[in-house]
Amino acid sequence: MSFRHEQFAQEILKGMSQVIQETLPLERYGLITITDVVVNPGLETAKIFISALNHPRDLVTVLNKKAGQLSKKLHSKVSMRKIPKITFEYDISNERVERFEELMRDQQ
Repeated sequence: MSFRHEQFAQEILKGMSQVIQETLPLERYGLITITDVVVNPGLETAKIFISALNHPRDLVTVLNKKAGQLSKKLHSKVSMRKIPKITFEYDISNERVERFEELMRDQQ
């Protein structure tokens, strides 16, 4: 990923973190973390990977339904002329790490 893409992704990560914190109820989903932002080469689309303590898959559905509204709020938080089309995905890397650690414990 180029330096420009990395800066673009970091800007989206910071801004969207604020938007989600201000918009979604903490009581329902617990701590919500944006783990990564991947921007396509043309900077038209961005995938935002998230994890949450409670109901993470439900959260992804809610976020994707509200993606347009969240993008508008994001526009006020970041210094970009155009906000890419945003989609949210559940980050399964934590589940993979837990499964790997479980397998390692079973081997001992």
